Amino acid sequence: MELFIFARFHARPGQETGVDAALRKVISPTRQQPGCLSIYAFRSIRDARLFYIHSRWVDEAAFDNHVGQPHTNQFVEEVQPLVRSRTRYDASQPYRVMLLTKKFVGR
Repeated sequence: MELFIFARFHARPGQETGVDAALRKVISPTRQQPGCLSIYAFRSIRDARLFYIHSRWVDEAAFDNHVGQPHTNQFVEEVQPLVRSRTRYDASQPYRVMLLTKKFVGR
């Protein structure tokens, strides 16, 4: 089953450029990995120190393989001293919800 990963990074004051550079370096090799369906990095428009990664994987095994890759380990080593708090990762599977229909929204 597909796996979605949400990661949040809050840079220490003055370390935004370093976090930005580390993200830019890790995205391309990650996209090339077997099992990576997509990966995108984001920066908050309200807090310039807040960064996110959203990635989609074919399954948990593909993500586990990603975690062991040299470029992933290098990214973690680079970014850890630059972030204010521990990086948060959430692994999720799609939540199947009823599509909005006229009956569902009460029309």
